[in-house]
Amino acid sequence: MESLQAKDGMTCEQFEAYLKSRSQTLMSRPDPDLNKAIMNEEDALNWKISREMLDSWLGLEIESTK
Repeated sequence: MESLQAKDGMTCEQFEAYLKSRSQTLMSRPDPDLNKAIMNEEDALNWKISREMLDSWLGLEIESTK
């Protein structure tokens, strides 16, 4: 996740807010170029996978210390 934060210059939460804002803009003002740009943001999936893996690992770590 640190590499994604460094690459995108924002935290996962900030990136999710950014994507939400972009999708709201698209819904209020349809624009084929903007739609294409959003679809090309593959980092969204990388963020999601990284976040879920970290959450899962932290959950396992907590369980193993009980």
